[in-house]
Amino acid sequence: MEELNLYHCHKRVRAGLITGISPLNTDGSAELYIFESGKVYPVDAAWLARNPKLAVGGYFVVYVDNQDQYTSYSPAEPFESGYTLSGNMNFGGAIEAMKQGSKVARKGWNGKGIFIQIQFPDEHSKMTSPYIYINTTGLQTDNPDAPKSLVPWLASQTDMLAEDWEIV
Repeated sequence: MEELNLYHCHKRVRAGLITGISPLNTDGSAELYIFESGKVYPVDAAWLARNPKLAVGGYFVVYVDNQDQYTSYSPAEPFESGYTLSGNMNFGGAIEAMKQGSKVARKGWNGKGIFIQIQFPDEHSKMTSPYIYINTTGLQTDNPDAPKSLVPWLASQTDMLAEDWEIV
């Protein structure tokens, strides 16, 4: 197997733990019951045929970066070992999310409505290399003197070691 290239997963997905599956309907479709949301998701016969190992305890997965909102099933062990719940990311996960175009913030930050993002220079930029900046223009505060701006940002050691990063 070492002759194959090694890949790391960096897809953004929405997923829910399947706690129940309805009996098949007359058209071959079924409903998936999802614990976290309390919602029921209908799936058609073609989806069930593409996901023959569907079982309670696995995950219903929606790929959010896909224009078609592609959905699939994943057994619990590979899903839980391959994905981290947004809001429970470490700094490395936050950097990878920013490289994919996401905005990230820490749950533990005092200000709500602020985030960091990577700026990738284009032909109109004065900068020549990517950099991280903080956007405080949406800061929710009672302090009228609080700065609301876009400025380059450097991580503190506390930020780098935190496990509460989330995609916003």
